[in-house]
Amino acid sequence: MKEYDSTSAVIYPDKQSGYKDNKGNPINKWFIRYKIQLGDGTNDYRKEYGGSYNINLNRIKDIKVKREKAELLLKLVQHDLKRGIDPENRELELEKVLMREMAESEQYNFENVFSRWFAQKNYVNPIPSKVNSARNINMFHRNQFIPYLKELKKLDDIRKITDEDINQFISENYEKGNWSMNTANVRIAWISGVFVYAFKKAKLIKENPMVLVSKIKEDKVIVREGKQVVKIKTDVRFQAFTDNELEAIYRNWKGSPYEVICKTIYFSFVRFSEMFRFKLRNLDLEGGKWIIPSNIAKGQRDGATKYVTIYTELKQLLTEYLDNYFGDDRNPDYYLFYGKTKSVSMGYTLFNYHWLKLMKKLKKEGINITKKSYALKHTGAKRFINHHRNNNQMSSMQIITELKNQMRHADFATTQLYIFNELGINLEDTTDYSFT
Repeated sequence: MKEYDSTSAVIYPDKQSGYKDNKGNPINKWFIRYKIQLGDGTNDYRKEYGGSYNINLNRIKDIKVKREKAELLLKLVQHDLKRGIDPENRELELEKVLMREMAESEQYNFENVFSRWFAQKNYVNPIPSKVNSARNINMFHRNQFIPYLKELKKLDDIRKITDEDINQFISENYEKGNWSMNTANVRIAWISGVFVYAFKKAKLIKENPMVLVSKIKEDKVIVREGKQVVKIKTDVRFQAFTDNELEAIYRNWKGSPYEVICKTIYFSFVRFSEMFRFKLRNLDLEGGKWIIPSNIAKGQRDGATKYVTIYTELKQLLTEYLDNYFGDDRNPDYYLFYGKTKSVSMGYTLFNYHWLKLMKKLKKEGINITKKSYALKHTGAKRFINHHRNNNQMSSMQIITELKNQMRHADFATTQLYIFNELGINLEDTTDYSFT
């Protein structure tokens, strides 16, 4: 079997000799000299004058132009040797290599990978209990996911598809209301199946992008006697970040929309579900208030619009953010934190993708953060209480009142329970408002 060495290719004569032979005479015949190792281990040194590449070096009289063409020819020869093409038989071998490369590229085509996975799962002729699943999976991929990849110009190569592409696809359909939480999670599983196959069985990709694609999580609503009485968050809450963890998060996201998102949660104690519904009309920077109507809020069952204070540090950050990302175009219907366009909300799903990506990066740096992004709100609340209590700036009563207003709790008892039971802080001198 022949071995092609692209590093062996050189221009003859070389520039150092002045393009002259040992006797000082100009060398008129230029060529690219290269080496091919034959099957028996011997080296065969060959010459390429340019004919195979439609470059005739030896008809060019001007030395400068001749050198430029020789350098071009050298690059072409090196490129072919790297691909396993012998310039001497270039036309024949090029056709073989192109056929081989075409076959290789076809195996990476996502549609082909999907078809192989589909067949491997016995979905082509499924058992009766799998008929509906097979039909739905096939329709989803061919009618939704494959056209999306085609639009991205990544259908031809599964190796080009990133976790961000998949998260964007999931986020757009979920945030627009095209899919419910359950539908989104089922379709995440359908996409994951193809990538697991490509990664583990077919070994077409070095990393599985689905590792950074999380299932959608929502509030679970419990209805009793026709009324909504309890909401239970599926994520773990009421944990606080350490100073080092916060510093690492803010340092990595400094100057980005994600820093502003985190600090909005941290300083204003609003919820992610509310914040990603904020439009510019919900931000009153001059008055230093968030305007939160009941239709975008959680728990405002009285139908009233609430106002949440924007503290000084966040106000300054939001001012800079608006200048940088909106300029003079302050359409009140634009989303404050947007996705592809200002008319589309970023949504928690897309934000969470970037959050998980950052956590992965920090873990490699030795900072292993296991808390969810929801902990930003509780960290901010805890820091607010400790700051004002330790500096004697507010009485316990004032602290509870401020938090109640900021968090829009229905009564003081809810705020007291939140502080004592959930944050683990004991404000000993607070009045008992449990029965008011």
